[in-house]
Amino acid sequence: MSPRETPPRAGPWLWLLAMAVGPGLALWAVVQAEPAGFVLRDELQGARGGVAWFLAGSAALVLGLWWLLARRVGWRAGLSLVVGRWRWLAGLPLLPLLRYEPSGATGLLAPFLVVLGGGLAGWSAYACSDMSGRAWSKVQAVFGSARACGGLLAVAGAGVLARVYDLALLRHEALSSRVYDLGIYDNLLWNTLHGRPLVSVFVPGGNHLTAHVDPVLLLLTPIYGLAPGPEILLAMQAVAVLSGAVPVFLIAQRRLGRPWLALTLGCAYLLYPSVHGTILFDAHSLAFAAAPCLWALYLLERERWWGYAGMVALLLATREDLALWCCGLGLYAALGRGARRVGAATIAVALSYFVLLKGLVQPEPERYARRYAGFLPDGEGGFSEVLASLLSNPAHAVYEVLSGPKLVFLAVLLAPLLLLPLLAGRRWWTYGFGLAFTLLASNTMNYYALSHYTVMIFPVLFAATPAAIDRAAGWVGRLGGDRERALRGLGVAVLVASLLATLRLGALVDNGSFRGWPHGLSYGLSEAQRGRIAWLREVARGIPATASVAASNQVGAHFSTRDGIAMYPQVKDADWLVLHSKDLQPKGGAVDVGRFTRRGYVLVEQWEQEIYVLRRDAGR
Repeated sequence: MSPRETPPRAGPWLWLLAMAVGPGLALWAVVQAEPAGFVLRDELQGARGGVAWFLAGSAALVLGLWWLLARRVGWRAGLSLVVGRWRWLAGLPLLPLLRYEPSGATGLLAPFLVVLGGGLAGWSAYACSDMSGRAWSKVQAVFGSARACGGLLAVAGAGVLARVYDLALLRHEALSSRVYDLGIYDNLLWNTLHGRPLVSVFVPGGNHLTAHVDPVLLLLTPIYGLAPGPEILLAMQAVAVLSGAVPVFLIAQRRLGRPWLALTLGCAYLLYPSVHGTILFDAHSLAFAAAPCLWALYLLERERWWGYAGMVALLLATREDLALWCCGLGLYAALGRGARRVGAATIAVALSYFVLLKGLVQPEPERYARRYAGFLPDGEGGFSEVLASLLSNPAHAVYEVLSGPKLVFLAVLLAPLLLLPLLAGRRWWTYGFGLAFTLLASNTMNYYALSHYTVMIFPVLFAATPAAIDRAAGWVGRLGGDRERALRGLGVAVLVASLLATLRLGALVDNGSFRGWPHGLSYGLSEAQRGRIAWLREVARGIPATASVAASNQVGAHFSTRDGIAMYPQVKDADWLVLHSKDLQPKGGAVDVGRFTRRGYVLVEQWEQEIYVLRRDAGR
C-alpha cells in the first residue's frame, strides 16, 4: 500500500464478517430438533461442533460472491458491492428469533425485529446503484405501468380475501364466534331484511340504536338477502376491509408517481396484521369504516368535494363516534390542506350530528364511558366526567398514554410501515381521535393491535405513509444522497417489514401468535369439530321456524338467523334451549340437566358433555 493510498475502513470488513456467519447461524438454529427451545433457552440436543460446518458453508457463499465481483471490478470495489447489496445476510440470524419469540403482538421484541429486518433490506436496496440490463428493463416496464400494478394488486387482494374468508369460516365453525358480536349483527340484518330496521333481540331494548347508530347497515341488507346468515356477513366484512387497498394505491400513486411503490403500499395494507384482526373479529359495523376513511382522505387531497362529502356522510352513518374522527379530518382539511371552508363545514356537520345523536337517540352513554375508567375516579359517570378529568389532570393522561402495553400497541401498528407515519407532518391532525380513542382507554380491547378498534387509527397511518416516504427521500437528497435510490430503498424496506410482520403477527399463516379478539383462530378442523358443526347445523334445521329459541353466547351465532331467538340466560323460558357448557355455571363443568327437567324441559340431543339441546315439554 502506498503512503497516499487510503487504508481500508473497518466497517465493511465487520459487515463482511457478519454476512459470512449470518446464513450459517440462521440455518443452524432452524435445523435443531427443537428450534424454539434452542433459540429461547439454548437447549441443544447433540454437540455444538456441527455449527462449524454451517459457518464454513456460509462463509464460502459470501466469499464466493466477493470473489466473483472482485474479478470484474477489483477486490476493494468488490467488497463495497458485496457489502452494499448483500448486507441483509447479516440479519438472517434474527429470523429464527422473530419466529420463536413468545410475546408476539404483546411485546416490543417482534416489532423491533420487524423494523430492523426491513431497515437492513432497504439499506441493501439503496446500495444497489447500478441496476441495469435487459431483465431489469423488463421488470421496470411491468412495474412502471399503473394499470399492470393495479392488476397485480387485484390478484394479491383476491388471494388474501380467499385466505381470510376461509379463516373467518373456520373460526365460526370451531365455535370461536359469539353472540357478541356476530350473532348481534346477523340477527340485526335478518330483522332488517324482514321489515324491522336495525332490530336485534340480543341488545338491550331490542333495537341496536341503543348500542350504536349504524344505519349504513341498511345498505348491506340487499346483499345479505342473497344468502342470509353469518357466512355472507363475514364475506361482506372481509371484502369491505380489504377494499381499502385501492385508495391506499391511489393515494400513493398520486403522491409518489411510481406505480411499483403504490403497489408495494397496497400489498402492505393487505398484509397488515390489524387488517386481519379487524376482519377476524366476529362482525362489527366499525369494520366497514376502514375503506371510507381512506377514500375520504383521497378525495380530500384530490379536492373532489362532492365525493368527499359523500364519504363523510357514509362515515357518519357507519357509527356515531366516527363523527369525532371526522372532526380530525376537518382539521386536516382546514389546517393541512388550506381548505378552511370545507374543514369548518366538516367539523360543524360532524359535531352537530354527534350532539343530536347523543341528545335524542343515545342519552345514556355511561356504558361506553366506563371503557375510560382511568378518568372516572369514582368509577361512575359519562363522557363529560372523562373530559373534565382530561382537562383538569393532564399529567394523569400522560401516565395513561405512556403505559407499557400502549407503547407496545403503537410499536405493533407502526413497525410494518417502518415507523414512517411518524413523519406525517400536518397529517397528524387525522391521527387525533384515533390516538385518543385507543391510548386513553382503560379497556384492553381498545388498544389491542389485533382488535377491530384499530380501524380508528390504521387507515390514517396508511394514508400518511406516501407523504412520509416522499419526505424521507427528500431528506436523503438534501444530505447528498440519491433521492430515487432512497425511494427504492424505502419501498423495499416497507415491503420486507410488512412480510415479516404478517409472518409473525398476521393471520395468513399459522405462526402461533395471531390471536384475534378475544379468541384465537383455527387453521383447520379436527374430525370431532367437523362432526360437531355438522350436528349443530342439523339441530338448527330441525327447530321449527316459528319456535322461540334461547341460545347461549358460545353457540348463539349459529341460531341468530331467525325471528324467535334470544340469548340465554337473558331469556330462560323459550320453546327451545341450546346451551354450551362453557356458558353455564360452573363454566365448563358438569351440566345439571335435572334442573331444566324440573322447569319443564326435556333433553332432545346433546354433543358429548359440551352442547345440550332441550325442548319445552308440551305435556307439562
